Amino acid sequence: MVEANMAWFSSSYAADPDRVLDVVRRAAGPRDRLTPRDQAFIRPAR
Repeated sequence: MVEANMAWFSSSYAADPDRVLDVVRRAAGPRDRLTPRDQAFIRPAR
């Protein structure tokens, strides 16, 4: 069985809460503030 979780929920219970919050902020932030490293993971607009 595969459980499809959003990235910020994967193992977040065992992670450092401050680091988890950083991931959530990066994932939910505006596109114009993305780093080049993160842009590779953006889905194309419909």
